[in-house]
Amino acid sequence: MARVEGGVVSPVIADGASSPPGVVQTLALGDGDRVLGVVHDHATTPDLSALRDRLGVTGIPYQTLALQSLDNLEDLSDYTILFLTNLETLSLRQVVVLEQWYNRGGRLIVSGPLGTRSSGDVQQMLRNLMGAYWDEGFPAGTNPSPRVLTSWAPRLGASDLQAGVVVPIRLDSAPVAVWQGERTQGAAVVANGRSVFLGWNWGETGATAAEFDRRWLQASLQYFGTFSLARSGLGTSTTAGAGFTTAQRLPNPDPLPPLRPGAGDRPSRSDPPAQSSPPRSVTPGPATPGPATPRSTTPPAPNPSRPGADITVEPDPETDPSQQVAQPGLDVGLTGEPIVFLEAVAMRQELNNLLGRFQNGHLALRLAQAQGSAGACLPGGGGCPSPGSAPLASTALKAMDVAQVAVAFNPSVNRLLTTVQATLRSFPQDVAARNYDEARRQWLAARRQLWDSYPQSQPLQPEVRAVWLDRGTLVEAGSPQGLTQIFDQLQASGINVVFLETINAGYTIYPSRVAAEQNPLIRGWDPLEVGVKLAHERGMELHAWMWTFAVGNMAHNRLLGLPPTDMGPVLRHHPDWVNIDNYGRRIQPNSGKMFLDPANPAARNYLLSLIDEISDRYDVDGVQLDYIRYPFQDMAGGFTFGYGSAARQQFKAQTGVDPVTLQSRSPLWGQWLEFRKTQITEFVASAADLLRRQHPDVALSVAVFPFPTHERNAKIQQDWETWAKAGDVDMVVLMSYALDTNRFQDLTQPWLQDPELQSTLIIPGIHLPHLGEVETLDQVQFLRDNASAGYALFAMDHLEETLRSQFHPTVTSAMDQTLPHRDPFGAAALRFGALTQEWDFLYGQGELSVRPTSLDTWQGQRQALARTLDALAQDPSAARLQAARTALTSFEANLNDWLYLHALEHPYPMQTWEHRLATVQVLLNYGERVVLQQQRDLKRDLLADRP
Repeated sequence: MARVEGGVVSPVIADGASSPPGVVQTLALGDGDRVLGVVHDHATTPDLSALRDRLGVTGIPYQTLALQSLDNLEDLSDYTILFLTNLETLSLRQVVVLEQWYNRGGRLIVSGPLGTRSSGDVQQMLRNLMGAYWDEGFPAGTNPSPRVLTSWAPRLGASDLQAGVVVPIRLDSAPVAVWQGERTQGAAVVANGRSVFLGWNWGETGATAAEFDRRWLQASLQYFGTFSLARSGLGTSTTAGAGFTTAQRLPNPDPLPPLRPGAGDRPSRSDPPAQSSPPRSVTPGPATPGPATPRSTTPPAPNPSRPGADITVEPDPETDPSQQVAQPGLDVGLTGEPIVFLEAVAMRQELNNLLGRFQNGHLALRLAQAQGSAGACLPGGGGCPSPGSAPLASTALKAMDVAQVAVAFNPSVNRLLTTVQATLRSFPQDVAARNYDEARRQWLAARRQLWDSYPQSQPLQPEVRAVWLDRGTLVEAGSPQGLTQIFDQLQASGINVVFLETINAGYTIYPSRVAAEQNPLIRGWDPLEVGVKLAHERGMELHAWMWTFAVGNMAHNRLLGLPPTDMGPVLRHHPDWVNIDNYGRRIQPNSGKMFLDPANPAARNYLLSLIDEISDRYDVDGVQLDYIRYPFQDMAGGFTFGYGSAARQQFKAQTGVDPVTLQSRSPLWGQWLEFRKTQITEFVASAADLLRRQHPDVALSVAVFPFPTHERNAKIQQDWETWAKAGDVDMVVLMSYALDTNRFQDLTQPWLQDPELQSTLIIPGIHLPHLGEVETLDQVQFLRDNASAGYALFAMDHLEETLRSQFHPTVTSAMDQTLPHRDPFGAAALRFGALTQEWDFLYGQGELSVRPTSLDTWQGQRQALARTLDALAQDPSAARLQAARTALTSFEANLNDWLYLHALEHPYPMQTWEHRLATVQVLLNYGERVVLQQQRDLKRDLLADRP
């Protein structure tokens, strides 16, 4: 990075080269500064002088990065925007790093023939990443000229461009400019919400194109809302001395559009409920991206030392960012409008995916019927192996020969599948013939038929099936007898983990020796004590769900008849623990909630004492930290939190600067952001250490947002990936709340497939208040078809009887007795056993095609892998783990070859099986961290105790 010398910005180039005279390449300020990362290829651009000259005239602060230096995610941690300049050859590792960075909130500008000399796999990954690809270049001397289609794009031409056609392939990717002329047709620039693809070699043409390049790069940054022509004074420079010029600093980017947020730290039953609705579609934003509206991102000078006026009226939940639910991603109606190419692709893909989930759901139902017919592991029937007592993967096969049980599809389901498949075949033809209304009518009818015949949920593999049991439901239960009825309902629905709301708005639901007050609405009984007993009697786990740093709530004050601005029992007794914003306000203005200062040692010790008390006095199976974050902040709205007295003192001791003097463009703003993020991370580590030392059988989970990393850390300082990678949490429960499975996939899949989180059990949450029964079942089926360890339903107060009946399992087995976080190796063996049962069943029904020459090899490797997984589950060791990994890797590598014929006709099931094998790998990784590390720690402690 650059450094400041006497107020002059002095450049230090990332890839070791020196700076050309008069050009400043980087800002010498903190991590909070926005510097454009410009990635170039040393192999094709050994001399960077031309590229630097072209970048220098833009007035944009930048730092050059050699493509060859990209090796891990940390290499890109300082950047929110990257400019990939004319990169034709990328390795798989480099693209994986870019994909990880992008999935965590990064934004991309690309120029030239991206990846055209790379392998096929790399090209496909880049297409998926950008939503577009470089198709072909124009011959030399063509002199293409672009015609712009949007208001934010610059309207000028250039000569001698080395240009080509960019092809959009996603619904959200659309042309911004097109080439015009007889020999030059096609998109010149394609953009979507987080990327811009420029269809020419930026910086590689003569001086006539310099202005063209400059204007398009500036416009692309302005499109992302990170650069304002009026604010930054582009095209001008101010001499700073010593032959250097000052570059304009990029302000923080505008908040990302509300496509990813899940509902926040969930409203309780007493809060104003959101209205439920039947399956519906919500109109997405315009297909053609528009510019972000420039606005100031610098909040007023903070003055938290002077108390601000707290809000006195309870906020509308609609204004609370923590309550947002992601809208559906595809709007289909009989509009009479043409169906454009990308819309047709999206509609066909959506119907294909729904059909795949529908078929997998019915397959699970048929398997359950086959198990019941075989009489194996029926409820109360015995004969089911317990974890560690018998070969799990192979015993599952011996317990019932499902291949010999003929269970045919229901004739009406068969007819429905035929109809939907016919619709998928005719849909492209109707679109090509411009029969748009007919195409939409048939599509909508097919979707409705699938919804109307959607199968019940049937669990056939070890998974977490959790529910949040909210305070409102506990208050309504009113007694042990009322709570007993609730647990009976949960047991009948197959729930095996209950997150029981134990601390809400600073009140405990149990009589505490640490907390000041028990919830006044719960008197005369202890719901936590009763809940633990009821859960264990039914073979369930009970985890104490606690509000962590949020300790007051205006909505709860209303229920108790307290003044709206009452700070709650904790801050009433300890007003110096409060978290304050830069206006001096103690109440988050959008949510109406009050928070502790995470930097306050006394407040943190109080919370740790509560965790210790709950884990010591009650036989809980886990603790879940909710509100494990700062209050939501809004730089564009002008407020940030974190100015409690303890935080100010500590930060000033570290830096010599009181954070109240900082603004978003201050040199230490990035350090101030990191300071707050660290407070949360350190508390999670302290909670994990407490439980490991004092209560090693108590699992620790966190309820967190699925936002991209940059956005989440900037707004709420919730760096949960760091907690997961450090091994401090057993489960990451995502509040991935969405109104349809399409958007639910967008929220969850990047995390489920993140290569750096493959030792973490991720449990996505499903938001019941906004979903009908079918949408809920469909989201559950999506998770079972992907690399998820389970799901969590929010919340019990919306788990109605009609929905509960859809989760009634037909049979039970060892699968239901094994929880992934308790016995990961046993769960891995059982999951693979469930997969082999499915293959045997399909093969026995004549519904699975295996390459004839590979049948013996396939069966032999299946059995070998099952044996290694069984051996690991029964007697875990590093050597057995390595053997299991080797066998699993070999099996995964050959699966596509063995089932090649089946994959050609049935790509969705093939993809599902690959995901389920990936989950087995995650369980092995998690088991290594939890089971084997515990063995090593125990051995170390025993040796330390010897005289």
